[in-house]
Parts: sequence; structure tokens; C-alpha cells
Amino acid sequence: MFDEGANLPENIINDSEASMKDVAGLAGVSTATVSHVINGSRNVRPETRSKVEKAIQTLSYHVNPTARKLRNGRSSIVGFVVSNLTNYFYIEIGSAIEALISPAGYQLFYMNSEESAEKEASHISNCVLENFAGLIIVPVEQDWKKLEKLIGNTPCVFLDRCPAGARKDVVLSTNSQGAFSGAMELIKRGARHIAFLAPSLDPTMQERIEGYEDALHQNGLEVDHECVLFGDTRPKTFSDMLKARDWDKLLEFVIKEKHVDAIFSGNSIFAFSALNYLHRNNIRIPEDLLFATFDAAFWMYSVNSPVIAVEQDKTKLGTVAAELLIRRMSGEVFPLAEKRIDTSLILLNDA
Repeated sequence: MFDEGANLPENIINDSEASMKDVAGLAGVSTATVSHVINGSRNVRPETRSKVEKAIQTLSYHVNPTARKLRNGRSSIVGFVVSNLTNYFYIEIGSAIEALISPAGYQLFYMNSEESAEKEASHISNCVLENFAGLIIVPVEQDWKKLEKLIGNTPCVFLDRCPAGARKDVVLSTNSQGAFSGAMELIKRGARHIAFLAPSLDPTMQERIEGYEDALHQNGLEVDHECVLFGDTRPKTFSDMLKARDWDKLLEFVIKEKHVDAIFSGNSIFAFSALNYLHRNNIRIPEDLLFATFDAAFWMYSVNSPVIAVEQDKTKLGTVAAELLIRRMSGEVFPLAEKRIDTSLILLNDA
């Protein structure tokens, strides 16, 4: 128990050089809890908050990034290496990460890999060379051995995607269950021939396909593999996507040749292109076609058609990733973690 009048342990220095780990040790809590108390990012029990606040006061704790670098050889910068920063999804996750790591004295540095394994490798190498405090990576490269050589001993958390066999903490959505729920809702509304279309095939997208296929199987519907299609993975801005016609051939194929009665989009980027195509070709939702997508993007609320969306908890994804990384950067030792963040089904613009 914390005793306000007790002598400090010999290994804790009662001056401004005290670390978050020291505060956590004195209060008898985790470093992540200390960060939550400082930031107010998560509800903490009053008695626990009191312990942490007393420990902070006793140790005169404050963040000193320069001193931290001198002590452990690392900077105060956390690299956020993202596969595609044109996707607002990762910007919102980044905001949640910053909300947790900033009060702990760290700065978030965004890097866009643009779905290029070569660019990603360059970003990671530079981060390690500059002794970044830690990394949160949405990986393009799926060969863990290649990433392992690049990352070395730098604290790291994989987010949204994870290479098979990776020996790092990982934070993912419940992709399979979310896609299963979305497909089930389409079937409930009468769909019998559903296309699944997405920009790329990676482990996360594979999980979503499995959920979609499970829903079909459980309803006695055939999986038409010609209607599970992938397009160009190169990132584009939303303004470029309005002009581009990258997806038109895929959409024409499943609608005009395969005669699907529903489309399930693997993410919000494809949903943007698909809904634009449907609008341009006067294809009505839900009269002509049902539509579902992973991610409830902010712009979907202005679409004058009912859209079934599998919502990912972007705040929790970012917060949990940051929490794990803070624990690793503080030197805490614990088993490798795979955290799954629940998705939810949202019916947008539904009458």
C-alpha cells in the first residue's frame, strides 16, 4: 500500500529525474495507468488516481525528454509508420495515440509508406538510426524476418495488420466477426449474391473475407470466388479518386456480368470509389443494390442512401497500441500481447 509518510525506496530518486516507471513503482500500478491519470484518457478508480497523484508529488515528477535520451540512449520521438496516410482512418488513430503518449513526454512522428515495402523499410531504418523511442507500424511488408532485421531491439507495436509469426505486440480489430456481421445484415435484407471487393490482399483483409464467406456458408449460399476481387493498392487522395476510374471495370464486372445484388467493400477507401461509381451510373441503393462496408467514414453520413457499416473503434485501437508501447519503452517485461478491439454494426441513413 502507498504510505505518504514512508521513506522512498533506495532505487527511486526523489527529484526531477524521476521517471514514469518510478512513479508507477511507488504507486504500485503500471506505467500505462500513470499515463492515463496524467492524460485523463481513461477512467481510473479514485483510490488508484490518488496513489498516482501522491507519487507524482512525492517524486516531483515531470517529463524531461533530454534527460530521458541521456539515460537510455533513445530520443523522445515515437514513429508512426503507416501504410497509407491518405486514409483518414489512420489519422484518427494517430490522434488517439498522441493523446496518450504526449503527456508521457513523447512526440509522434507520422510517416507514409504509400503501400510500398521499400519506403517502409527506409522509414523504419531511419527511425532506428535516429534512436527513436519506439515504433507503431501499420505494415506493408508481410515477411516478418525482413521487418525483424530492420526493427531490431526498438520497442514496437504492430497495428491493424500483422505479419505472420511476428514477435511483437499487435492490436487488431475483430475483422472476421465484423465482416460476418456485415454480410449477415445484407443477407437479412434479402441479398443472395454478394460481391466482396477490396484494394489489397493482406492478413487483415483475408480475415474479413473469411468472415464474409462464413456468413454465406451458414446461410446455405454459394461463395462465388469470381466476385471476391482486389484492385490497385496505390494510395490516392480523395480528390484524385473522384477523377480516377480504377475500380470501374471491377464494378462493371460484378454488377453487369455477375449480376450481384449486394456489394461488401473491404474498407472505406474502396467504398468511396464504389459509391461514386453507383451514383454516376444511376444505380440506386437499396432499390437496385445493397451496400455494406468496413469502416463508417465521416462522409458516409451525407450519402443519401442506406449504408451498412462495420465500425472500428479508432480511439481504442490507438489508445491500446500506445498503452502497450509505453509499457515496452519503460522497460516493462510482459508476454507478447495480441489485443482484439471489438467492431460494431451501424446502419447509416436507414429509414
